[in-house]
Amino acid sequence: MYSDVPWYADSEWNNVKGQLSTVDRHYGCVHSVIHSIGTHQIHHLFTKVPHYHLEEATVHFRKAFPDLVRINEEPVIVSFARMFKIFIKQRCIDYDVQIFTYSEDGTDNKKKLDSQ
Repeated sequence: MYSDVPWYADSEWNNVKGQLSTVDRHYGCVHSVIHSIGTHQIHHLFTKVPHYHLEEATVHFRKAFPDLVRINEEPVIVSFARMFKIFIKQRCIDYDVQIFTYSEDGTDNKKKLDSQ
């Protein structure tokens, strides 16, 4: 759970939005051992790219589409602790919310359905 990553209602979500909502991260000394899986965006967008080409594909993707790149450079433990802190607050999201973005301070961003 990251504060700038939107969560979509079923009516707003599609595969590409979901795949672009993933976040790249580096897992330190185990990054290459776990086959560069921290290159999440490429891993989800292009599932046929072999793990040994993920880093190269990620470089090209970031260069071609800088506005779509999501990277978290926090240490993994810090990030998981922050994610858990957000998770335990468990906010209820109204049914008419189309796009929801978490914030750590509780001032969540919501886009509701237009009234008919």
